[in-house]
Amino acid sequence: MATSIKEAQENRTVTQALGRTVALSATNEQGQIQTAGYQEQQQSYETMANAAGVAANEEKTAATGAYIGAGISAITGFATLFTGGSSGGSSSGGGGGG
Repeated sequence: MATSIKEAQENRTVTQALGRTVALSATNEQGQIQTAGYQEQQQSYETMANAAGVAANEEKTAATGAYIGAGISAITGFATLFTGGSSGGSSSGGGGGG
């Protein structure tokens, strides 16, 4: 009978040790999964930040183009005021003819 008690105690000790090992392994694996999740989230945020930066640069470029276009339109408008709005010669009748 003492042998069976001792055997049961040893089995219990082995089972407890095995249980701790499995628990530690599961905790370790869960930690690795969580770390991978954080890394993916970081990469996602970096991608979004880069996309926002590209969009901001494109918006600045478009705004610059719009200002340049508006400037050209203004210059063209002023030029037509000073030239009388015609692109050809004037009709002042200064030439000599018959």
